Amino acid sequence: PGPLVVAALVDGTSNGRGGKGVLYAWAGGNGNNNSDNSNYDGYANSRYTIAVAASTNDGVQSGYSEPGANILVNAPSSGGSLAITTTDRTGTIGYNKDPSPSGDYTDSFGGTSSASPLVAGVLAQVLEANPNLTWRDVKLLLAHTAEKNDPTDSDWTTNAAGMPINHKYGYGRIDAAAATAAAASWTNVGTETSASASASPAMPVPDGIGAGECGVAATSTIQLNQQLAIEFVEVTFQSDHTYWGDLDIRVISPEGTSSTLAELHNGTGSDYASGWTFGIERLIGEYARGTWTIQVRDCWNNDTGNIEQWSITA
Repeated sequence: PGPLVVAALVDGTSNGRGGKGVLYAWAGGNGNNNSDNSNYDGYANSRYTIAVAASTNDGVQSGYSEPGANILVNAPSSGGSLAITTTDRTGTIGYNKDPSPSGDYTDSFGGTSSASPLVAGVLAQVLEANPNLTWRDVKLLLAHTAEKNDPTDSDWTTNAAGMPINHKYGYGRIDAAAATAAAASWTNVGTETSASASASPAMPVPDGIGAGECGVAATSTIQLNQQLAIEFVEVTFQSDHTYWGDLDIRVISPEGTSSTLAELHNGTGSDYASGWTFGIERLIGEYARGTWTIQVRDCWNNDTGNIEQWSITA
C-alpha cells in the first residue's frame, strides 16, 4: 500500500466509529500452492487489518490458503468436500450459469475472499453485542475465543502467554458464538503504547549451499527496554540481497517464540532493498522488553547479500 492508503487505514482505525476504529477484515491470500505467504502482502500484514486464512469443511487448511505470521484467525471456506453457498451474480455471468432464478445462487464459492467476509459478518455480530469495543479489543477478542482446529497439525505451538498459535491458522478457527458471548462482558484495553528500535549490522548472509539447501544463519539482535504487553509486532527488513526469494527470515521474541516471516520462494530480485515491513500476530500477551533476534538464511546458491538494517516496533 502506498502512503495515501496507509493514511486511510490509520484514519479509519483512529477516527472511525466515533474514535473506536473501523474493522478491516482482509483475505489472507490464495497463493499457497505457489509457495506464497500472506506476509508478502502489505495489506494483509498491516497492523490495521485482520488477516483471515481459509479452512475446509473438515477444519483443515484449504490447499490454496497462504500461511503467515500475520494471520489472526481462519474461517470456513472451500477446498474440502463442500464449498460456500451464497448469493451469485444474476443470470449466466456468475458462478452458476443457470439463467433461471435458481441460478442467482451458488454452492461453489470459496477462497480467502470467502473466508474474510464470513469474518466480517461475525465482526458485525460482535459489535452488536458490544458497540463500545475498539478495533484493538476486537482483534484480541477474536484471538482469545478462536477454536484450535486441526489440532494434530505439526505447526501448532504455544506462545509464552499460553496462547496456541499456527502460521496456517493464526489462533484458530473463528468461533462466532464464543466471540459474541465474550464481547458482552469484555473490558476494553487501555491507550495504545509502542516501543521501537533498530539495528544496522551490514552483515553478510552466507550463500546457500545448493539448490534449496540453506546456508548458515546470519543473526542480529535488538534490545527493547519498555515492558509493554504485545498486541502486534512490525519488523522492517532491509537487504541488498540480489534475490529476495532465496531468504528464510525468522524473528525470535524475548520470551522465545519464533515467527517465520519469509521462506524460500520465487521472489523477484532485490525487493528488500528499500525495506519491507512484515507483521506478526503470534505474540499476543507476551512482553516486549528484552532481546529480539532475527535469523536470516540464504536457501539457494549464487545470489548473495547483506542484512543492511532491520527494526522492531511492538
